[in-house]
Amino acid sequence: MDALRELCRERFEQFGTAGHASTIKVIPLAEMARRYRSGSLDPHIGGMADAAE
Repeated sequence: MDALRELCRERFEQFGTAGHASTIKVIPLAEMARRYRSGSLDPHIGGMADAAE
């Protein structure tokens, strides 16, 4: 658990999200399931998803 905690801490810092926990909005599981089904959570990172099509 300690190693996982440290890994998460490193990733938060690398991606510039450290210290932003209070701004995260909780989304109910049913809403997340709806978003996955609709495809709205498909990755779109720097146009990489578009290039794969």
